[in-house]
Amino acid sequence: MDSLLTEIQGTGGDLGPGCLHCDLGLIPYSQAVAVMDELLRRRADGALPDILLFAEHPPTFTLGRFKRPVDFKPATVGLLEQVATICHTDRGGGVVYHGPGQLLVYPILGLRQLGLSVIDYVRNLEELAIRTLRAFQIEGHRKGGYPGVWVGEAKIGFIGVHIGRGISKHGLALNVDPDLHYFDYIDCCGIPDVRITSMSRLRGDDLDMSLVKETMLGAFEAVFGIHVESGDLCLPQLR
Repeated sequence: MDSLLTEIQGTGGDLGPGCLHCDLGLIPYSQAVAVMDELLRRRADGALPDILLFAEHPPTFTLGRFKRPVDFKPATVGLLEQVATICHTDRGGGVVYHGPGQLLVYPILGLRQLGLSVIDYVRNLEELAIRTLRAFQIEGHRKGGYPGVWVGEAKIGFIGVHIGRGISKHGLALNVDPDLHYFDYIDCCGIPDVRITSMSRLRGDDLDMSLVKETMLGAFEAVFGIHVESGDLCLPQLR
């Protein structure tokens, strides 16, 4: 953890008002949260610039602040811990699945400095997903009353955030090419029998995750109006 943060701080000193991007790769959800917590603290203290994290997680069900027992399908409750890790989290929203092939976008941003309310921020995250999808000839849209991004009647992008000391944590999950059968265990986001889809399923082909990440970075700069500088950071202590 310390070597990661030292390297981030050293790089961030040259960025001015920009944003540093770090790809955590495939990392357990609990470890990613520990990184976000420490980065949020240091960002709030003014020791770091804004940070944009990308990640993928091993199969994990995360339980947000608004989870309900009915979000788990009765026939699958006893199977959950056999197929995936279960993690309680401080983000908003209900129960969501994360796994390989799903791109997690975790901005650690000073919302006050960007002039963004929480609602503005959530809308920006939705727009970020919509623009990324459009670059791959997929038309995503918002659905009134349900945060996230949809294609037709199927959900493809999931949003859950936490704001502490004016700094954002958690963020956006976009289904690129995950194993969708894990969503059969839950009523995702508290919506009974909601359909879930992915970019690969809609396109009928395999997508290069690195290309989706590159597209997401460009969309992030355009939507948030922030210059992003990428860096490869050494994370041996997180493995």
